[in-house]
Amino acid sequence: MTRLDRRAAAVLLTLSLTACADTYWERSLYEGLRQRADNAARQHGARAVPQTTRLPEHGQYERERQRLLGAQAARPAEGTDGANAAASAAAR
Repeated sequence: MTRLDRRAAAVLLTLSLTACADTYWERSLYEGLRQRADNAARQHGARAVPQTTRLPEHGQYERERQRLLGAQAARPAEGTDGANAAASAAAR
């Protein structure tokens, strides 16, 4: 392999990996886990895995996740309440 061939191979590899970075890997991972849970619930006999509820579609899952993240961000940090925050602000 010549030097130019190695550079061309490195450029192609970099471009292909860059193209993969634009995909939504979190969604693909979630859908894979969801499909695996569905397949496990369909097994019969000793391999059966009981599933009480189906996992939600990714869109519904993402909305719920964002709602919970927003609620968590709105909550004050542990150990700080209004009185402690006011006291520490007054001490500064």
